[in-house]
Amino acid sequence: MSYCVNPHCEARENTDDAEVCQSCGTSLLIRERYRPLKLLSPLGGAQQAEVFEVEDTAGGVGVEVGTHLIMKVLLITDRFKHPDNKRTEFLFREVKVLKKADCIGIPKVQKDGFFVVKDPAIDQELHCLVQEKIEGSTLTQWLEEHGPISQEQAIDWLKQLSDSLIELFEIGYFHRDIKPDNIMCRPDGTVVLIDFGAVREITATYLTRIGVPPDEGRYDEALETTGIYTVGYAPSEQVLGKALPQSDFFALGRTFVHLLTGIHPRQLPADMDTGALTWRDRAPQISKPFGDFIDRLMSIAPGKRPQNAESLKAYLTTTFRRKERTHALFRDRRFQVGLGVLSVLLLLGGYKLGTHLVSRYYFQLALEQQQQRNFKSARNYYEHAIKFDPSDKTAHNNLGLVCQELQDLPCVLESYHKGLEIKPGDAVLSYNLGRIHDEFQEYGKAREYYQKAIDANPSYALPVNNLARLDLIDEKPQQAEERIRTVLNQAEDDSVKASLYKNLGWAQYQQKQYVQALESLEKSSELNAEEISTYCLLAKSDNALGRPSLANWELCFFGNSKLPEVWQWKREFIQQIEE
Repeated sequence: MSYCVNPHCEARENTDDAEVCQSCGTSLLIRERYRPLKLLSPLGGAQQAEVFEVEDTAGGVGVEVGTHLIMKVLLITDRFKHPDNKRTEFLFREVKVLKKADCIGIPKVQKDGFFVVKDPAIDQELHCLVQEKIEGSTLTQWLEEHGPISQEQAIDWLKQLSDSLIELFEIGYFHRDIKPDNIMCRPDGTVVLIDFGAVREITATYLTRIGVPPDEGRYDEALETTGIYTVGYAPSEQVLGKALPQSDFFALGRTFVHLLTGIHPRQLPADMDTGALTWRDRAPQISKPFGDFIDRLMSIAPGKRPQNAESLKAYLTTTFRRKERTHALFRDRRFQVGLGVLSVLLLLGGYKLGTHLVSRYYFQLALEQQQQRNFKSARNYYEHAIKFDPSDKTAHNNLGLVCQELQDLPCVLESYHKGLEIKPGDAVLSYNLGRIHDEFQEYGKAREYYQKAIDANPSYALPVNNLARLDLIDEKPQQAEERIRTVLNQAEDDSVKASLYKNLGWAQYQQKQYVQALESLEKSSELNAEEISTYCLLAKSDNALGRPSLANWELCFFGNSKLPEVWQWKREFIQQIEE
């Protein structure tokens, strides 16, 4: 069968050998090459486009004669009218993405896969995009046939989709409409992200619209963005027309809740105060660490979601597996038997030995809860551990860290000071007290405790690095650089070394050594891609050299950081845009 592409045609189905539509006279061979076989998707979506399965009757570079492809068709009445102009803009973005992307998880389009034709029978322009036809089924269809997926299946698909998002973000776009209908599963298990008609490029104009408060009296104009989303999968910021790259992670989380439970997110109960879905009881096949990960993807605040696709994949391949092993340990029957042995030791081995073992037991429980970010439970267990062994300075230190997460400042200070009473001059406790005063911008006290930590352990990189940062706030870059270089080669942890290189780059920037600053900052970003302040400094250094740095400013502007200097740099960026 041949299918007419004229949406106004009253009888669109034709015989295979027909050259023109028998009803309206429209050519059935688009561009003398593509024969539409059937309509896959009627008019709809943001573009109001139709989607056809077509046969390539002529073939081309990398495409054999007779290959079945997908063709999206926009019927344009007047290219200068705003609605039609907006629709073509969507299609042009999609063309750019599919031509630039080089990933197995994104459909391919040929170099000549986009074209405009004008058929006399329609007397209107047809904007056509021809792309690879993905064999298989959408995840909606897969779910209807197979039912809810397993945790292992979910992890496999998430890893594949993170590769697609890495590629998409690298070429400067995000999807804006991730859902089961827009993900295909090939027969070999490969998943492919499809329908890029809603993609958005992060431009300076877009960034300004969603990030800068509008002038009074021009609110609608200043924040006007195209509201594209699917109910149940889109986060609140996207519903408000302020979609971010992290909005794709929210939609990804909602998509996998649907796949794991078999229930559409709209049909699941939600917390009336936070909006968070209540779904885990409908997915008994998943572990707590994996459920925590999915909930993180669906965090209401964009800053609590992964900040980029690389960190999403890294979590799945490393951090998650470690948390799974810890979780399994505490559920293991042998571990539970060990608790029984502990009880016997408590009864038979004497009070001191027993209390120490009980303290260690509670400490391990607390540590597990802390690693899973269950801070209230962790605090309770640490307090029990301290009750049985008040001389455990590590328990006091960790309790201080947990109370810091719970924003209980009196508990934080009391815990660290009690630890120092047990071991005066302890480097870790002194450093942590310095961090608290640093956070409240009490820089004099912060310097005092950082110095105590360094006096206790001169090779302790963290207090040296933080003291150098305070030097930089005071605009003493040479002093900061000297401090950093004393420990730079001794630091083994990548995140610590990344922070050292970041502050070294900042010191070099303050000394107007911009090329050296870029080298140090790039080393920092390679070691830790999630440190937002590094991208701010990269952007500032690029600007000082007269180089464009929009991508780094975007990461700086949208990233989540508590450092006061980052907020200052963001304000500087806004002022640059306004000027």
